[in-house]
Amino acid sequence: MFFWLKVSAFLRRMTPGKPSKTCPAPSLLDLDNEEAYYQRGLAYSLLRETDKARSDYEQTIALAPDHEKAAAKLNEL
Repeated sequence: MFFWLKVSAFLRRMTPGKPSKTCPAPSLLDLDNEEAYYQRGLAYSLLRETDKARSDYEQTIALAPDHEKAAAKLNEL
């Protein structure tokens, strides 16, 4: 249970949007950083949110076509 709470907290920090009480920073997601999308894709994969994970892996590959890990994870979905 604690693990899932940590993943959920990570996703809140990695989602663009307005600051909130639980997440004071607007976002930790740099929209030009392929590694940020890849890491968020991993978190979505762990939560079995495959559509969101697929979208983030695809964005990773769009920013870095040679990102082998994202391509492998995309093929696993």
